[in-house]
Amino acid sequence: SRIARRSILSNAFLEKKIVVVDTLEIESHKTAKFISVLKSLNLINKKVTVVVSHMEDNIRRATKNLEKIFVVQSSKASTYDLIDCECILADKKSIEIFVKILS
Repeated sequence: SRIARRSILSNAFLEKKIVVVDTLEIESHKTAKFISVLKSLNLINKKVTVVVSHMEDNIRRATKNLEKIFVVQSSKASTYDLIDCECILADKKSIEIFVKILS
């Protein structure tokens, strides 16, 4: 439900469990490239839900072998997707989509 997702996102923000970046575009489909992004954000070895505004092939391919990483489009993110993680990694556009959907 909208209220549940709004509550989860609010709590994640208050608990500093949401990381917002300008963009989540990566230039390669290699898993190592995405791991370097996670390392730079101190998210390595954490269960992370990656919320994107649109599903890019490079992100999908780079994360498919990472068992603790789940990628979902913001327009399709369920309550479970947002609660079943230690941290949410989102790009700015996906946050804008959440604001529209959950307002």
